[in-house]
Amino acid sequence: MMDTIFMLLSGALLIVGAFFYLTGAIGLVRMPDVFTRMQASGISDTVGVGFLIAGMIVAAGPTLIAAKLAIILAVVVFITPVATHALAQAAMHAGIEPVLASPRVLGLGAGLKPLETKPAQAPAKKRAIKKKAGKAAARPVKRASRTKAKTRAVAKGKRS
Repeated sequence: MMDTIFMLLSGALLIVGAFFYLTGAIGLVRMPDVFTRMQASGISDTVGVGFLIAGMIVAAGPTLIAAKLAIILAVVVFITPVATHALAQAAMHAGIEPVLASPRVLGLGAGLKPLETKPAQAPAKKRAIKKKAGKAAARPVKRASRTKAKTRAVAKGKRS
């Protein structure tokens, strides 16, 4: 009776793991750029392996094989995200840029444009502070140029 329950649980975990691998494969085909493909494959790979190995552990029972499978699972869970991150960094350094919110990605069709959002305006008090800061920032520039002239004069040996 217990063997049947363990085998059913093991089969269910294996089916769920295979489902995650299938969705990852579909994601590799359907995603528009390198980064989203890596995200789809990396996550589905980690979760798929987790369920597959969990199913194998349940099928193996409390044996040395189950312990070895648990070690393999721990290695895969830690290594796969690091490898995905390293690939993404290499792609960024190679100059590959992600496709960000293009009409094709958003599913808007060829002639439609995505909605443009206006930046939020600062409250009136903050705008007044920014204006004052802008006026005050213009004065030190002249002082800085006078200071540079004094520095040059001192460097030449003249004192003012």
